[in-house]
Amino acid sequence: MTEKKIKLLVIGMVLFGLILQGYYALESMSSVTAIKRPEVGEDAKDITLIMKGEDVYEEVTFTVDEQLPSKEAIDRYLDLAKQEIEESFLGENRSFDEIRKNVVLKDSYANGMVDARWSFSPRKIITSEGKIEFDELEEDTPIVCTAILNAFDKELSYSFPVCVKVPNANEKDGFLYYIKKVLKEKNKEGKEEFVLPTDLYGKSITWNQKIPYTGFEISLLGLFMGILLIFGNKYDSKKEVKNKLDMFEQFYPEIISGLTLYMEAGLSSRQAFEKMGEIYQKQRNKTGIKKEPYENILILNRELHDGKNTRNAYEDFGRRCLHPAYKKMMLLFEQNMRKGNEYLLEQLEREEKNVYETRLRKIKSAGETASTKLLIPMGGLLGMVLIVLVVPAFFTIQI
Repeated sequence: MTEKKIKLLVIGMVLFGLILQGYYALESMSSVTAIKRPEVGEDAKDITLIMKGEDVYEEVTFTVDEQLPSKEAIDRYLDLAKQEIEESFLGENRSFDEIRKNVVLKDSYANGMVDARWSFSPRKIITSEGKIEFDELEEDTPIVCTAILNAFDKELSYSFPVCVKVPNANEKDGFLYYIKKVLKEKNKEGKEEFVLPTDLYGKSITWNQKIPYTGFEISLLGLFMGILLIFGNKYDSKKEVKNKLDMFEQFYPEIISGLTLYMEAGLSSRQAFEKMGEIYQKQRNKTGIKKEPYENILILNRELHDGKNTRNAYEDFGRRCLHPAYKKMMLLFEQNMRKGNEYLLEQLEREEKNVYETRLRKIKSAGETASTKLLIPMGGLLGMVLIVLVVPAFFTIQI
C-alpha cells in the first residue's frame, strides 16, 4: 500500500467517524419516550440514557428484558416441549415399555423457550444424565418419569411411565454386562487365583492376553524421527549453503573494490590478490575471525606460489567461492590475461559500478518489504479501532 493510499484511508476513517459522531449528536437532541423490547427469545439489552430534570443531569443505565409472549403462545411452547420429549426421550431404545439403553434428557426444549427439570420414581435407576444404572436393577422395573417444564411465568408437570428391562444376555451389551457382573463377583472371593469364566448362558468364552502395540509405536516413532532428521539435515544443509552464499555476496563488493584499487595503483592481478591476502591474514591473527571468501584468496595465493597454472588456479578459486559473481570475476581475469591490465581495469570498474547499483536496488527492495510488513500490524490496529468505535455505536442506535 502506497503512502498516498494510506493517507486517503486515514482521511476517510476520520471523516466517517466525524459524520457518525455528528449523527449521534443530532440524535441525542431528541427526547426518548419509549424503548422497544427485544423480541421473544432474544437476550436482554442494557440501555444507557441521559436523564434531565430541573436539578438533575445524570447518565442512567438499566436493563430491558425480552417481550413476554401471550398465554396462548406459552401453551404452544409447552405442547411443543412435550412433543419433543416424546420424540427424543427414547434415544436408541425401541419403546417406552422396553428401556435397555440410556435415555435422552434435555435441559430445555422448544428452541430454548421451555426449561426442564427431571425426576424419577423409583430413584437411582435412571440418573439425571439419562444413564441406566443396571447395578441397581434386579428385575424389570416400571418407572414414572416426570419433567417439570417452565415457560416464562408458567410451570407444568409432565409425567409418563416407562419400563426399564434387565439386560438381555443374547445381545452384545447385555452379555458384556453379565460378564462384568460375574468378574466383579469373582473378585470379591479373594482367592489366590482369579479363575476366569469359560462359559455364560450357554456361550463358551476363551480369554487371551491383549496384544500391546508398544513395538509398533516405537517403530513408528523411530520412522517419524528418521524422517524429521532427514528433512532437518536437508534444511540445515540448505540453510548452510544459503548462509555461505549470503556471506560471499556480502564480501564481493569489498573484494572487487580492493582488487580495482590495487590494480589502479599499478599492481598485477596476482600481486593484488597477494596484498589482500596479507592484510586479511593480519586481521585474522588479531581478531580470530575467519571470512571464507578471503580464506579462498589465501588458498589461491598458496597455489600460485606453489607453481600452479594461473588459469587453473583462477578457475578453482571461482568454483570454491560458490557464488556466481566470483566465477564471473575470475572469468574476466582469465579472458584478459593476454590483453593487459588496462582492459581488465575497465571491466572491473564497470563490475564495481554494477555491484554498487545492485546493492542499492536490494536495499531499496528490502526497505519496501519491511514497510509492507509494517502495514500488517497497522491494519490490525485499524481493525481494532473500528471494532471499538463503530460496533458499539451501531448497537446503541435507537430506532
